[in-house]
Amino acid sequence: MEKINLEQIGRLLRYKNTVVFGEVHGSKNNIFFLKKLVSFLIKEKIKFLLCFEWQLDKSKLCSLNDYLIGSKDVFTLSDFFFRRDGRFSFEHLDFLKWLRTLNLKLNRNSRINIFAFDTKGKDWTERDRKMANKLSKIKFNGMKIVFTGNLHARKKPFKINSSVHKPMASFLSKSRVLSVFLCLAGGNIYNFGSKKVKDLSSLKMISKESFDYKIDLGNSRSTKPLERR
Repeated sequence: MEKINLEQIGRLLRYKNTVVFGEVHGSKNNIFFLKKLVSFLIKEKIKFLLCFEWQLDKSKLCSLNDYLIGSKDVFTLSDFFFRRDGRFSFEHLDFLKWLRTLNLKLNRNSRINIFAFDTKGKDWTERDRKMANKLSKIKFNGMKIVFTGNLHARKKPFKINSSVHKPMASFLSKSRVLSVFLCLAGGNIYNFGSKKVKDLSSLKMISKESFDYKIDLGNSRSTKPLERR
């Protein structure tokens, strides 16, 4: 699988409308990369919407976006933010504060919003199909930047314990979607507790058939779960 950098992604965006980044939840490296990506896209004057595998109802999402664009000074914390599976963390909360500060420096029409696309399904594949459907129905005249677990970002079905899983990215228009694996080279993550992660670049399931490209994020540092006060 070929490596890619931000400048190369920027050139490919002329032919795509969605980039799906497959992460390992619970790594600070994901947020470090996210900040670099947002800064790059703004510098290149690329209009984009940030999409996360978060489960927020309409009112919670509106509250969050009102905060991000400066219409409100606070936003309502969802119960989802206190999950301990690594999808949201103290570092994500810090990212939202950083994004708000960044937004307030931009023209109001250029400020960045967030979309949350997680949903429920009777099984793994149905959930992924529903998530893909939510992303496909977004009415946005710009680039959709999607962050999700690496299993959902794969473009080909795969097997786990003889059961076939059809991932979210496989349901999206393949000609308009770029799938990028965020590769960790060992280290630690937080996912229902602190865990070690092996060097993912050697996994057989991580192949050019699963993703278009990969970005190496180096040795992982674990996130910190958000705690209720």
